[in-house]
Amino acid sequence: MQLEKEKYTKIHELIIDGYSYREISNEMDISKNTPGALIKRFRNTGSIYPSINRASIYDPIINELRERISLYLLTRRRTYNSWKKQKLSSDEIYELIKADGYQVSKTKFKELLRYEKNSLKESYLNIIHLPGEKVQFDWGKITLTINGTDKRLFIAVFTLPFSNYRKAYVYENENGYSFTKAFKEFIKDMDGVPPILLTDNMKIARIINRKNHKEKILTKLFSDLSRHYGFEVEFCNPRCPNEKGSVENGVKVIKSEILSSHLNSCNTIEELNTFISDTCERLNNDKHYRKNDTCTNLMKHEMKCFKPLPKSPYIYYEESTRIVSNKGEISFKNNKYGVPSYLKGEKVNIRYNKTLIYIISKDNKIISKYNLSDKKHNRYHRIWYSIRKLLEKPDGFIHSEEYSDLPKWMKIIFQNACQGNPITFGNLLYKLHGKPKDLISKLARRKNTSIYLLKIEQIYVMLE
Repeated sequence: MQLEKEKYTKIHELIIDGYSYREISNEMDISKNTPGALIKRFRNTGSIYPSINRASIYDPIINELRERISLYLLTRRRTYNSWKKQKLSSDEIYELIKADGYQVSKTKFKELLRYEKNSLKESYLNIIHLPGEKVQFDWGKITLTINGTDKRLFIAVFTLPFSNYRKAYVYENENGYSFTKAFKEFIKDMDGVPPILLTDNMKIARIINRKNHKEKILTKLFSDLSRHYGFEVEFCNPRCPNEKGSVENGVKVIKSEILSSHLNSCNTIEELNTFISDTCERLNNDKHYRKNDTCTNLMKHEMKCFKPLPKSPYIYYEESTRIVSNKGEISFKNNKYGVPSYLKGEKVNIRYNKTLIYIISKDNKIISKYNLSDKKHNRYHRIWYSIRKLLEKPDGFIHSEEYSDLPKWMKIIFQNACQGNPITFGNLLYKLHGKPKDLISKLARRKNTSIYLLKIEQIYVMLE
């Protein structure tokens, strides 16, 4: 039991005056051990008054113990598999602590171990988001039964971090085409383009330079997208999920909504998209967890900061490189497409999407354009690229693939005006090369005749 400060002062004065401990205890009505404890306390701490806080035998070494425990928590030891490592158990850490010379009870050790584990848990800074500043993007994955077949589907999720407004779209692939389609749908729904797109280091978005991994190099797709729609692309730092925490939570919420609805199968992906769209609309009409308004109303304020949509939408295409064969063809997706003969053995760039394929020269000019075919092992030709071949080796032209690919009006000219002569037809093509496609039909209308009745001499005269 502690005494008043005045009593401790009086006891100290009596000790200085030479009174014995028994005399002091009788006079002050205290225990005879109190004067001895006061002198011991004064020698150790320099104070005659007892400490308010309870002293612990571990206080002098507590910081050393915590540092040592933290070190062992981060240590990994090898297992019987030499390439595999695992964490130390609490018993192993306790034995190592005792081996280091620290005398600590198991109870005190467990308390310090718990504190150090808590301090090692990940925590992140809270990011401040301005209205209409940026949109966050991330992919989510889910497996569902579509029309009786189990499919792994990818959810493209966009979130405005200020309002927590979400939009999501489902696709079968996690590639550039799916992202482009999702982004175009998102900005169409928003009726504007957010100034900044924040995403992680996706392969379709960023080229990672191993020599300087901090350098931001956009892929051709994202470079074209950002230039076309006028937005900037920002990437998260590695292992910093708080930078796009809004969309990370959005992905979790949408996936949990799908799972909690017991939606195990759909007839089509469009049906799943409708369900997710309705779910996002319901969530967006809820009140924001920190702001006194709904997510939808907050989003309407953000729309004032968006950039306007361009007049024409972005047309997606991919790029690749091919070498022209000695036959003047390139191979692409099990088909062959004709190119000018002067490019034999040269490298050409191709741009393609699901419907078209463009063959591009080194100076970025379009050489050829074809409709992309889903068929396999077919050849597609342009007679303009085979004029020299036709003049040098005309035999068998009528049975060739080049003749089969001719448009109808050219076959009429070959059969009637050229009377089936490949040499005459080749010379005529040489004259027509570079002219408008409808030139022959215009010339026929000018003469008030049909292309079936045109003569080769008339065509040459009209060309002059």
